[in-house]
Amino acid sequence: MSERGERFYPDFVSKCENCAALCCVAFPFEKSEAFAENKDADRPCRHLSDKQKCGIHASRSELNYSGCIQFDCYGAGPRVLQDIFELELADRVAAHTSDVLEAFRQLTKIHTALAQLMILDQLSLSPDQNEQFLALYNKLEPQGGWTIDSLLSCKTSKLEAEVHAFAQSLIGTPAGDGLLAKRSSSGISARHLT
Repeated sequence: MSERGERFYPDFVSKCENCAALCCVAFPFEKSEAFAENKDADRPCRHLSDKQKCGIHASRSELNYSGCIQFDCYGAGPRVLQDIFELELADRVAAHTSDVLEAFRQLTKIHTALAQLMILDQLSLSPDQNEQFLALYNKLEPQGGWTIDSLLSCKTSKLEAEVHAFAQSLIGTPAGDGLLAKRSSSGISARHLT
């Protein structure tokens, strides 16, 4: 967790070695430029080994799995396993239950939104903007942390829309000008900011 003022942010680094290949099971994909075939949600990728390792990791690009390379859970996988479900990595297959996979999908969206908020947290927000920011932060990182029940019942689409709307509301304000300057000077990806 990283700290800013009294706010704590999760570790957004995807540490696959501390996960159980949740992304290779939880998410669907369609045959396209990013994926060589179709896969349903909650079904393991056919390239996933019995030891929950990617069998084509070194050649994903050549085999048309660039979508896997581009995907980032922002550290949601290890957090779901270790902090929410308290599962041991030795029992990786047991992690592929419907509840764990749904919680992982939910927390991936939450961590993505929190990564956006962390960027906005570096701006000079007005008192009103700061109040809106704190309300969003407290929804995405509730006091006492996430539980299995709260995570599974979270309306993540609504939270994502609220973060997007808040970022958009900064346009034309001093904080918004600072955001534009930060984007151009740091090379921050646009997907983090809108």
